[in-house]
Amino acid sequence: MTDLVIAYYNESEYINTFIEYANKYNYFIHIYNKSDNNIKLTDNVSVNYKIHKLDNIGQATHTYLYHIIQNYNNLSNITIFMLGSAFRDKSKSEKAHWLLNNANNCKGFSAKRIWLSDIDDYNWELPYYDILKYNHSHLKENSSRIKTKMIRANTIPLGKWIEKNTFFNLSNKSFYRSSKCMFAVTKDVILQKPKSFYINLIKQLEFDTRNLEVIHFFERSWICVFLKPNENSDYYKENLHHDTEN
Repeated sequence: MTDLVIAYYNESEYINTFIEYANKYNYFIHIYNKSDNNIKLTDNVSVNYKIHKLDNIGQATHTYLYHIIQNYNNLSNITIFMLGSAFRDKSKSEKAHWLLNNANNCKGFSAKRIWLSDIDDYNWELPYYDILKYNHSHLKENSSRIKTKMIRANTIPLGKWIEKNTFFNLSNKSFYRSSKCMFAVTKDVILQKPKSFYINLIKQLEFDTRNLEVIHFFERSWICVFLKPNENSDYYKENLHHDTEN
């Protein structure tokens, strides 16, 4: 069975869509609830699911790493990591639907779009960010935002952070990227790195705040987090599964 891990924060309007996919593809749903509100599923839900309560720290990044650490010795063959807000806007929704329809075919790391970054990505950093106002439960793409000073990552810019934390040698200033923080990974790929590796990463997220630059670094670096560093092109071709039409 494939696990569907959902990083949830009051996105109740999308729960039924996840349930429909779980029914269709036999996914076991793990809902990690970081809101103060309880999740109520209808009595006739036939899918296998479990609801976990987590402190509201580290956004989806913390949720994903937490699931890996807690289940490191009992991972499903494939795990889908999905935002509770997966269907909030058109671009995000397209990537979510593709992933949920294709995750059972994952041979390593799957996301709708995967590409090689450029020098701008290597040098990217985020000292300030226009953050959505999280004061109500129905956020939209055009909801109000606040210009916010970020808590800086332990190493900047992004490329140097990747080198320090994932051990990739980015001498060519390029790395594989995906987007929207939604992807699937096989157990074999996750277990290429020891549990201690993920524990060290999650320590960067254990703050009582949303405004962490490193969260945005993770969003651009998940392929480097999971795949072996500095392998030949055949290794990455074999392990990266995406929509060839992007």
